[in-house]
Amino acid sequence: MLKFISTAVITLFLLQNLQAQGGLEPANIDKQPEVLSIQEEPVPYDIYMGLSTGINYAGLFGFTGEFNIYKNLTFSGAVGIGTWGYKFLGDLRLYKHYPQGIYYTAGIGYASGIPEIELEMETYAGDMHDYLLALNPVMNVDLGIGYAWKLGKRLRISLEIGYAIDVTDGDGFEVKGTYPELSDLSKETMKLMKPGGFRFGLGFNVGL
Repeated sequence: MLKFISTAVITLFLLQNLQAQGGLEPANIDKQPEVLSIQEEPVPYDIYMGLSTGINYAGLFGFTGEFNIYKNLTFSGAVGIGTWGYKFLGDLRLYKHYPQGIYYTAGIGYASGIPEIELEMETYAGDMHDYLLALNPVMNVDLGIGYAWKLGKRLRISLEIGYAIDVTDGDGFEVKGTYPELSDLSKETMKLMKPGGFRFGLGFNVGL
């Protein structure tokens, strides 16, 4: 009898040590199998609205909106104000991985012009004179490449460079009234002011 009790005590002691060391776990019929959770990528927003500035872009200050059409293809529109009146912009963007990363863009830019504006300009004789000018509407074909960075869940900043091809005939401006002839420098200055050429844009927007 004493031998049996000693054997039982030793057996219980060994079982207790095995359980403490993780070698033996008590049966648990209510224990549920572990389920692995998979974190899905957040769905990108279909609409981004924001502000922009640039050269041959949406004006010195503009409001922008971008709308996802299909997968990595979007339509971007903007309205702003610049040195050649109101600016309207519409283009298509093709992303490598929407809504961030590199993208390619092509579209149309339109500047409304200014019916009357008075500017001090150099005459052909070399002196300065006030001229009353009319800045005519100008249309561009815009081509470019850009990059968009996501800032958190909703915010995004984009940088774009490219070229705006001027498709409007003429100088884009008229002298209203009888004035001395403009100097070559004044004419070149007006050509530089006319929308077209190097294109740069910076945008900050939020997903909706």
